[in-house]
Order: sequence, then structure tokens, then C-alpha cells
Amino acid sequence: MQLILATSNPHKKTEIKAIFAATLPHIEIITLSEILNPFEIEENGISFEQNATIKAKAVYDALLLARGEGEYLVLSEDSGLCVDALGGAPGIYSARFSLIEFGDNSWQERQARLANLSLDARNLARVVYELQARNLSVSRARFVANVCLMGHLGGGLIHRNFQGVCEGEVITTPQGDGGFGYDPIFVPDGYAQTLAQIESKNEISHRRRALEECGEYLRSLV
Repeated sequence: MQLILATSNPHKKTEIKAIFAATLPHIEIITLSEILNPFEIEENGISFEQNATIKAKAVYDALLLARGEGEYLVLSEDSGLCVDALGGAPGIYSARFSLIEFGDNSWQERQARLANLSLDARNLARVVYELQARNLSVSRARFVANVCLMGHLGGGLIHRNFQGVCEGEVITTPQGDGGFGYDPIFVPDGYAQTLAQIESKNEISHRRRALEECGEYLRSLV
């Protein structure tokens, strides 16, 4: 059976294969770009679950057109950081928060001065900026990941979503050189370091928790 990832990111493939290797060794895991030309998918949902489902359906529909029905499943994922003091933002806009209108317009001037930084760095700077604008140096927050599994197996249609959460708090002083995205300002519960400083980050990540639930479901099918 093939598990087709709705991504062309090789790092996500490596992470998913590592999580599934011990308990689902018979499943072939491949990325979309290995079998189809990548294409744009409009993620216009209002939740992680909706966006993960939109991606999975778009890829599954494309596979049906290209290959017809078969014993394969599509796995997609949508994730982000939700900060309590920011009303849950950046949320589903985590990957482009620095570009989103939020709060007052004074951020635009700051963004112009950060134009030489990567989008990840600008997104992180936006969260720090919004907290400091509220005279805060810390806030409760969580990373959320939603994984969608869609396809045909054993003659039946499969559509399931699985959610993983990593609770903690965000700080306004980035720490650590590891990880990516918002990792340098996120301190998970039970730790004194940020995700960018924790070597075992992948063992406690929101994505891993969602994928482990997905893996348990897959084992019940095969």
C-alpha cells in the first residue's frame, strides 16, 4: 500500500518515515512530487482541520485523474502556533503571519526594516512585536498539527483527521539555534528551554503526536 504525502518537503517525508518505520514497515511512503508535478492548492479553510482536508482532497482528486482508483492513501498536514494573548494568532496564518493585517498598522514600518530576513524570521519577529506592543514578555501558547488521511483501502473510502497539540508558552527573547519557525520562542510545558534548544524536540512535537494517532489507525486497517 502506498501512503502519498501531500508535500514535496523531503524533511517531512524523513520525519514521517521515522515515526511509521517500526510499526508500519510494509507501507511505501512517497511524496507528491515523486509521482505528479507539484501544483498550487488554495488553503481557504478557517481551521487546521479544514486546511489539512482541503490539501488531502486536492491531491487525492489529482491522483484519481492521473492513476484511477487504487489501494493508496493521501496524508496531508496543517499546523501552526496559537498564542492566547493574541487571540489564537497566528494560527492558520503561522507560515505568513508577518504579511497578515493584524492589530494596528505600525508593524508595516518594522517589516520594511526586516526585509533582508527570511520569512520565518519575520514571522517570529511579528509575534514578539505583537506581544511587546501589549506590554507582555510571555504568554500561554500551543503548537497544533492536524493530519488528514484520505483515500481508498479495502474497497472503502477513508477520511480521518488526527490532531496533536504541544502546550507551552511563548517568550519575547529568542533562544537557541536549532529547529525552525517559531521554535526559538516556544518553551514547552515541563521544560526550561525553547524547542530550538531541545535535542529531543521531535519526540514531543505536535506533529509527532498527530502522526502517532494516525499510525495507530492505519495499524487497525492493515
